[in-house]
Amino acid sequence: MPRGLELDIGLAGLALLRNWLVGDAETADRLLAEVRSLAVDGHPRAAPFSVPEREVDDAYYEWAPDYDSPRNPVFPAEASAMLDLLREIPHGEALDAACGTGRQSLLLVGLGHTVIGVDRSPAMLEIARRELPGTDFREGLLQSLPVADDSVDLVVCSLALTHTENLLPPIREFARVLRPGGWIVLSDIHPMFIASSGQAAFRDREGNPSFVRNHRHWASSYFEAFQAASLKVERMVEACYEREHVGLMIGKGGPLSDFAVHAAFDGLPAVLLWSVRKPS
Repeated sequence: MPRGLELDIGLAGLALLRNWLVGDAETADRLLAEVRSLAVDGHPRAAPFSVPEREVDDAYYEWAPDYDSPRNPVFPAEASAMLDLLREIPHGEALDAACGTGRQSLLLVGLGHTVIGVDRSPAMLEIARRELPGTDFREGLLQSLPVADDSVDLVVCSLALTHTENLLPPIREFARVLRPGGWIVLSDIHPMFIASSGQAAFRDREGNPSFVRNHRHWASSYFEAFQAASLKVERMVEACYEREHVGLMIGKGGPLSDFAVHAAFDGLPAVLLWSVRKPS
């Protein structure tokens, strides 16, 4: 089955499944009619096309120019919860791990922190340096951060650990560079969304669809990694897709009705956030 049609039928089916037993009959009938309308020969999305998987380095080189697109629904779903967690932490020296284009670095500077940003992608760092020319941005990996032991008061890592198969090496690195009593604030794609096929889809520099794999990490996996790194969880927050976030998904090339897209995504968990502390 062509990729586009697979996606449309899958999303319409998710909307229908979410309304099974607990939805009203009119909503279920409307969604079922939409599923039937998609599964016909000659459908506009029936033409085959490929969506290749890209490795992380290659993906973020291609994605960098468009990464901060205002149509990315994950960013607004994450933003208010991330700000709430960061406001609770005194300003000091902060590490923005996997800083990308500097989205969280900009927020941290605005909150009064002195920031070091680290990312593996030179293309993403080029944009970050342009946005925050006075900030110390360094190329490096989450598993071997180019930062000294016990040197920062706060580590922030936003929407990046989903690309790692094993949480423990980067979380141990966060604990290594953090001063005693310091804080770690993490956000990641919610594992329920990944389990519902949520991958990091993007368009490359030629406008062709691609994706980079999101690895699913359940909350229990985070707890185990925090415990192994001798860190204490202070708060966990689950940020859900609200109606205005889902509206950003409308019109991305598929024929699904606005009704079906909202029925599929409204209220689903989007981002999992953690506030964690290193014991004094």
